[in-house]
Amino acid sequence: MRIVLKEKFTHKGSSCNEDGYFLGENLFLVMDGATGLGKSIYHPSDASWLVSSFKRNFCEEPPFLEECKRISAKCYQNFKKRGGNCSDIAFMPTMGIVGARLENNILKIILLGDLEAHIPSLSLSFFDTRLPSLDALATKRMMQISEEKGISPKEARKEIQEELIAHRRLANQENGYSVFSLMEQPSFSIITKEVPVSGGEDIYLASDGFMQLYRTFHKFISAKEMFESSPLSALYPQLKEAAKEDPLYYKYPRFKYLDDATCLHLRVEN
Repeated sequence: MRIVLKEKFTHKGSSCNEDGYFLGENLFLVMDGATGLGKSIYHPSDASWLVSSFKRNFCEEPPFLEECKRISAKCYQNFKKRGGNCSDIAFMPTMGIVGARLENNILKIILLGDLEAHIPSLSLSFFDTRLPSLDALATKRMMQISEEKGISPKEARKEIQEELIAHRRLANQENGYSVFSLMEQPSFSIITKEVPVSGGEDIYLASDGFMQLYRTFHKFISAKEMFESSPLSALYPQLKEAAKEDPLYYKYPRFKYLDDATCLHLRVEN
């Protein structure tokens, strides 16, 4: 058996796309970068630099965790030489990753951060709730400020910066969440899942921005329904329309008008 690519989709949400993907022989990845909560030192953003650097340096063959550590240390040195703030992870770029690899009849799913993997035919959804739970707390505070001050949630977003910084500092901490980050001596906790497959299974690897169509805008009752409804390219216009319905974030509370959206549709073939 092998994994084949059926469709790929990525689109920027604003000025630049901080998402990306890697298409290997037997390893497929979706990446979602996040620029630190300070001023970028790379153009167009620190997150887009990190995603590009990871893709450029990544080798499929070595163990995935070891590759992550090698690239993390290399990018740390480059970021430091460029004058980046390496003393506080809140001001450094980070990156979520979801990936799939086939070994015999076992599909191995790799996860760092808040991306997701879905296999509709098996009713399988694989994601980590830790970072989304922190985002939910910040979103709740944003809506409270909106109501208390009589301002829009979009305006209130500017007033939760301290909460977001505190949450960023939980990256790769025991009481926080796992994410790819820059470290002088890298240490990551990657979440994995092994799924027996027999052939014919469709696999979707998606960034949280793509998953907003279901999770934030509630246009489908399940991820399964969403992925089985349309090709990826036909789903994105629905994301844009949903954001357009709520430009001030009242109906669909969120941190950005529209996030970068990336998804790979893969299939296991005999």
